Amino acid sequence: MNHISKFGKIATTTPEVPLFRIPPPFHRCVLEFLPLFDALVMTRVSVNLKKSLEAARWKDSIISLGLNEFNFDNAFVIAAASWFNRLISVDLRWCDKLTDMAVTTLAQNCPGLTSVNLDWCENLTDGALVALAEQCPGLTSVSLNGCENLTDIAVVVLAEHCSGLTSVSLNGYEGLSDFAVVALAEHCSGLTSVNLIYCEDLTDVAVVALAEHCCGLTSVDLSYCTSLTDGAVMALAEHRLGLASINFSGCKNLSAALRKYCCGLGVTSVDQIYLNEYYEFEEEEDLISDVLQLEFIGY
Repeated sequence: MNHISKFGKIATTTPEVPLFRIPPPFHRCVLEFLPLFDALVMTRVSVNLKKSLEAARWKDSIISLGLNEFNFDNAFVIAAASWFNRLISVDLRWCDKLTDMAVTTLAQNCPGLTSVNLDWCENLTDGALVALAEQCPGLTSVSLNGCENLTDIAVVVLAEHCSGLTSVSLNGYEGLSDFAVVALAEHCSGLTSVNLIYCEDLTDVAVVALAEHCCGLTSVDLSYCTSLTDGAVMALAEHRLGLASINFSGCKNLSAALRKYCCGLGVTSVDQIYLNEYYEFEEEEDLISDVLQLEFIGY
């Protein structure tokens, strides 16, 4: 019998004595010496093996589970959630077969979750995020890059129930509006990292709200938020003295004057401001870089 190990390699059980033929009294001993992922795979071939895993003494010590890139279905994730109900961190990136059912079960069984990565789980809808927000109020880090079926509703509910969020990544969140980002800013004032790449409908209103309410921001990525203007830059410059990185790549409506705004407002604690090919500074860039002691990196 072949299966994929957690390292992505093919492992083969001994043909003469397949694991599922080992007498049940020895199952638990065998499973406890297998890597977690391999043990999970093995439980799918036998009801007895599944029961043995449920009784394994290390089961309750598992707090972090990475199933990214293996593209598991609902049944597998639901089973994992039922076995490991003390999880605080789950990574399900690229599991694009998952639906709301799997995430809802995960939320119900693992209310202590603090970190969830659902990047590119493209079948998820608002229902999955509403369940996570309501069942796991202690979430501090959520990544939803490429979840194209989600709407403002999911983000607003997340903000209302998980006020302790510190990191949110919504890269490519089509249709995300100012309303949702304003809700995040108002309810989650402890945000330190925000990724809004390719959220093309956002305007300066969203950035102003983040600047006014989230005084601990250290990293903001607004790449290709093409509706932003100089007002967004000015808001961050006025309020965010602790910023370490700001990314405005692809924001084609920003003017060359934005560097002067930063200089005039004394944003000396920013280490990097990322811009791109839209800017053709020469002497002005050198002058402002000297004044601010910043590193300007073009894409």
